[in-house]
Amino acid sequence: VVPVDGSLHARAAARVGLQIAAGYGKPIETLSIQNSAHSHWEGRSRLRRSLEGLPGIENVRQTVATADDPTSGLLARLDQQDLLVIGFANRHLLEKWLFSSFSTRLLDNLPGSLILTSALADGERKFSDRIHRRFNWVLPTLTEMEQDSLTWIASEMAMPSLDFFF
Repeated sequence: VVPVDGSLHARAAARVGLQIAAGYGKPIETLSIQNSAHSHWEGRSRLRRSLEGLPGIENVRQTVATADDPTSGLLARLDQQDLLVIGFANRHLLEKWLFSSFSTRLLDNLPGSLILTSALADGERKFSDRIHRRFNWVLPTLTEMEQDSLTWIASEMAMPSLDFFF
């Protein structure tokens, strides 16, 4: 399931979703969730913009759903067997404050698996930035927060307990 809104990030998610579906021979559904103030044709237009020019779109089920809350509308359509592919976009502090409940509620209540995709950021259009990004894919490194978390987990696992005394 790939929720789309016609943006660059939605196109990146749709591309990844199409590749995964083709690779595993599974069905794919693109989903546009909107409130009742928008027409069905507006949702269809967002779906069309997100899929335009991508290979394999003839096998995509395109759905426009109406819901007052996009998070509950999306979660109502998912079960444990679904893989959700979402385009990630960096947001400004105000946008995070206004719309953060979507991400938090989605991650807290998602019954299946999630893949976040990202299109190139605005400043990464230069060749050197693309090479740096690809180099990071080949040799991934943990962020400082991930390193700290890993250290805490390792220290908790290494603490002596009654298991070591028997």
